[in-house]
Amino acid sequence: MYILGFIKKKVTNVTKFKVSGNSVNGFNIKTVEDCYVDWGDNTEPQIMLGPNDTGNTQRHTYTDGLTEHIISITGNHKGLRLPRTAPIELISLSDTITQLNDTCNDCSNLTIIASTCIIPPNVQDCSFMFRNCTKLSEISENFIIPNSVTNCSYMFSGCSSLTSIPKHLSIPNSVTNCSQMFADCSNLIEVEAGFTLGNSLVDCSSMFSYCSNLTTIPPSMKLPNCIQTCQNMFYYDFSQLSSDISYIWPDEF
Repeated sequence: MYILGFIKKKVTNVTKFKVSGNSVNGFNIKTVEDCYVDWGDNTEPQIMLGPNDTGNTQRHTYTDGLTEHIISITGNHKGLRLPRTAPIELISLSDTITQLNDTCNDCSNLTIIASTCIIPPNVQDCSFMFRNCTKLSEISENFIIPNSVTNCSYMFSGCSSLTSIPKHLSIPNSVTNCSQMFADCSNLIEVEAGFTLGNSLVDCSSMFSYCSNLTTIPPSMKLPNCIQTCQNMFYYDFSQLSSDISYIWPDEF
């Protein structure tokens, strides 16, 4: 009864993701207070004691015959790293989260960021968040980087199914580091018109390195005057770009 009451009370502070397969390996939850992992199969939730930055869940095996389940994490947790192969959809992120670095790093079967999934308002670090999510092909229009984030390095690096960077993913003024943010997105074709870079950005080195199919960079993506390094921003072969992109260089470059 206590667990049910707890979940009902904390319904707005829930992290949810969908998994595929008959088992889920243990994964890390950075707890601030005790948290509860509901495996989505009517078995007893696992309690994760807090505070603890290094606690891992136990391996869970499904015996109900279903191939997909939604895992819910309730309680005050500031970050997590999902199991690598099982997640196929990121549904929601708890408002208590302040760290998203490595959250879906190497989740090679993740295909969907649901429209219900938004970055919580107090998150500062999004580095490596979706690195090597090779099946992720689009970014939900509700998935916006808030003006609390400072680090977006490697955020979508290696997302080889992405073909377009939408304008709603523009970099806010709080971000200082975008190094390798979209590096190795080998099927990326365009950065959408209206995509902008914030006025606090100092490092965008290798931001689009090895994006060998990139053809379009909009004028809106002008680098701020405070930029300190943009080394190898478009490294390797960008002969296929549709026009000269000198218009993005800052006035004082």
